[in-house]
Amino acid sequence: MGFGLPNLEFFSIHGNRFVGSVPLSIPNNATNLGTLQLGHNKLSGNVPSLESLRNLQRVSADYNHLGSGGSGDLNFLCSLTNSTSLTYLSMVGNKLSGLLPKCIGNFSMTITVLALGINPIIGEIPRAIGNLVNLEILWMQNNILSGAIPFDVGNLQNLTYLSLADNNLSGEIPSSLQNKKLIKLYLDGNRLHGHIPSHLDKCQRLMDLDLSNNNLNGSIFPVVKTLLYLNLSHNHLNGALLVKVGQMDHLNSLDISGNKFSGEIPSTLGNCDGLPILKMKDNHFQGSIPQSIRSLRSIEELDLSNNNLSGKIPRFLEAFDFLKILSLSYNDFEGMLPTEGVFKNVSATFIAGNKKICGGIPEFQLPKCIFRHSKSKGVVHILKLTLSIIFGLLGLVLVLIFVYVCQLKKKKAKEPTSSSIVDTWQNLSYGALLNATNGFSSTNLIGVGSFGSIYKGILQENGVNITVKVLDLTRHGALKSFNAECEALKHIKHRNLLKVLTVCSGIDYNRYDFKALVYEFMVNGSLNEWLHSYPIPADADGSSKYESHSKDKDFH
Repeated sequence: MGFGLPNLEFFSIHGNRFVGSVPLSIPNNATNLGTLQLGHNKLSGNVPSLESLRNLQRVSADYNHLGSGGSGDLNFLCSLTNSTSLTYLSMVGNKLSGLLPKCIGNFSMTITVLALGINPIIGEIPRAIGNLVNLEILWMQNNILSGAIPFDVGNLQNLTYLSLADNNLSGEIPSSLQNKKLIKLYLDGNRLHGHIPSHLDKCQRLMDLDLSNNNLNGSIFPVVKTLLYLNLSHNHLNGALLVKVGQMDHLNSLDISGNKFSGEIPSTLGNCDGLPILKMKDNHFQGSIPQSIRSLRSIEELDLSNNNLSGKIPRFLEAFDFLKILSLSYNDFEGMLPTEGVFKNVSATFIAGNKKICGGIPEFQLPKCIFRHSKSKGVVHILKLTLSIIFGLLGLVLVLIFVYVCQLKKKKAKEPTSSSIVDTWQNLSYGALLNATNGFSSTNLIGVGSFGSIYKGILQENGVNITVKVLDLTRHGALKSFNAECEALKHIKHRNLLKVLTVCSGIDYNRYDFKALVYEFMVNGSLNEWLHSYPIPADADGSSKYESHSKDKDFH
C-alpha cells in the first residue's frame, strides 16, 4: 500500500476487523502522511519505526493487540521525535509493555494529547514529561506504573485532564499540582499516602476529583466550589467532616465511604440541594440525621450504613420522589419505620442491624411498635382509680380557682390595658410563624441549640418583632426539653429574663408534629455574647459593637 500510494496524507481504517501487523511500506514510503488512524481493529505485532513520517500530526492505534509484552514494545515512541508537528498520540488498550522511554520528553512542543492507558507498561513516569508544556490531556491509567508522581507534572500548566488511576504509584501527591486549567483529576487506585494537599483548591476549574482507594490520611481535603464529582472513598481520612462541604453546592456525587470520619453529619450538606448521590458508609459518624438533609430533594442514592447514627429515621425521607436506594443498615436508629415512599420497597431500603426500630410494612418483618401508654389491664385499672380521686379533688380546687380568678379580673380591670397585640399571642399558628420568619429561612436564623433552631421574625398582623425557637423533635430529649421549658417559664418572672409570649404546639403543612416557643425579640444579643466578648472600635455614629468568641450562639 505504501509503495502504491507514496503521496498519501490521510489514512484511516478505524473501527473495522483488520488483522495482522502494520504494513512496513506505510511508514517507509508514505512520507507525506499526516494522519494515521488504526484504532479498534485486531492488529498485532510490534509497532514499526515511524521516523520517516516527519509530517505526522495524529497517530492513533487504540484497542488492538499491538505489542508482545516485551521490553522493546515502546521503542517506536523515540522515532516520533522526528515528527515536529505531532499533536495527538493515542495507543490505549493494547499489549504494549516495557519502560516508558525518556525520549517522550523530546516530543514536539505542539503535542496536546498523550494517551498510553490500559497497557502493561511498567516503571516510573520519566521526569522529562514535564517538557511537554502544551499538553492538555495525559491519560496513562490502568498500567503498572510505579514510583512517585514526578514533581515536574506541575510544569504542565495547560493540562485539563490528568488520569494516572489504577497503577502502583506511591509517595505523596506533589505540591506542584496546582494547574488552574485542570478540569478532571483521577489518581484513584494507587498507593499514594500522606495528606491531601490543600493547594488543590487552587485548581479553580476542577469538576471531577477522584482520590479513592489510596492510603491518604488527615482531616483536610480541598473545597472547590466548581466540583461536580468528589470521590475520597477507601482511604484513612479522619476527624469531623468539614462544614465547608456545603460550599460545593453543584455536587452531583459525593463519596467518602470507607474512611474514619467522625462527629455529626454537618447540617451544611443541605446546601447541596441538587445532589443525587451521597455515600458516607463505613465511617464513625454519630448523632441523628440532620433536618437540613430534607433539602436534598433530588437525591437518588443515600448510603449512611455502618456508622454510629441514632435517633429516629426522619419522616421527610418518604417525600424523596427520586430516591432509589436508601441504606441505613448497622446504625442505632430507633422508633417507628416510615411506610411511604422508598420505604414501600424492601429491595431498595436496607435497615438491617438496627435493633430498636419497629413497624414498617410487613415485608420488613419488624416487631410491632409498643407504645408506653399500652400497659397491662391491672395498671390501667389502678390508673383509672387514681384519676377518679384526682378529679374529685380537682372539682374542689376549681371552685377555689374560680373565686380567685374573679377577684383577679376585678383587680386587672382597674389597671391600664396592655398593648392591643396581647390577644394575638393566644392564637399564633404554624402558618403565622412560617410567614413571620420567611419560611424559617437561613437568613432569619440567629442561633442553633441542642434541641432546635432560633429564628427572628416580624408578625405580619401587627409588625411586632419576635424570636421563635423551633424544636427539632427528631433529637432525643427534645420533647422533654420543650415540656420542661414550658413548665419553668410559667413559674418564673424576672425583669432580666426574656419574656415568653406564647407557644405553638400542633402540626405543620406536611402533617408532622411542630412545637415552638415565641419570645420577645431582644436586639442586644445573648447573655453568652456579653460574657464572652470584647469591644471593637465604635462606629461612626458613636455606637459600640461587640464581637463574640463563643461558638455556641444559643440563647440563654
